[in-house]
Order: sequence, then structure tokens, then C-alpha cells
Amino acid sequence: MTTTQKTNKQVPGLDEAMVSGLPVQALEISVGEDKGFTLTYRTMSWLDKSACVALATELFLNADGKPQSMFHIDIYFREALKKMLVEFPWPVSDKVLNGLTPEIGTQLQAIIPAPLGDDAGNLVKGSETPSKAAKKTRSSKDKSSS
Repeated sequence: MTTTQKTNKQVPGLDEAMVSGLPVQALEISVGEDKGFTLTYRTMSWLDKSACVALATELFLNADGKPQSMFHIDIYFREALKKMLVEFPWPVSDKVLNGLTPEIGTQLQAIIPAPLGDDAGNLVKGSETPSKAAKKTRSSKDKSSS
């Protein structure tokens, strides 16, 4: 759209455009059969999400000196929760988040946006399944050259 074109849309107020203007949401977490708690969280802003992706992405040179990247989903989950959780029964620290049971972690995962795109399904189904891509190691390179 050029600057000379006009639309009939009303510009939203700043509070409507900011994540802080969105309502806080609640999530019931079940722990076992008779225990649980309610936490509150706020949606991540697009730059917060980008920052979490950046923290979870490791860049390095492979054995051939070519750039490679590795995405650490655990770091992404932890950093996203630090930004999202408003009320949580324990300190939102690396130590606490790393030590949560799988039962609690699975429930928390439901509120974390997918790192790439908008489909949260890519986190829920198969996020812990190792990649089937062939990995090159120095030992496999050395064996092929001998």
C-alpha cells in the first residue's frame, strides 16, 4: 500500500496493540489425582518469541568448517515460560523449570507457542522425537576416507 492510499480502518489504541493490553489467562495444572494449582500467564510478544528462538539456537562450524545450527527445544521452552508466567507457585528459575515432572511439563507445553510458525501442533506431536537426518561425525568421515 502506498502512502497515498487510504483505508477505512480505525487505528487501534496503543494498549490494544501491546501484549500487556491482552488479558492474563489461567491454566489449571493437575499433579497426581488430588493435587494441582492454577497459574496465570500472558501471551509472548513477537519479539519475546524471537528472543527465545535466538537463545535456543546454537551456531557453530562443523568438522568441514561449514556453518551449522542446532535448535535446543529445552532452552526455548524454559525461556518462553520465564517470559510468559505471571503467577506460578514457585520461583520461575532454570533450576525449578528444569526439575519439573514430565506430568507438569507436558501441561505447561500446551501454552508455549511453536518456535517457528503458528502451529502449536509441531511442539505437541513428536517434539521429543530425534531427527532422522543422517548426522556426520568425524569418525564416520575418517572411516570413509580410509
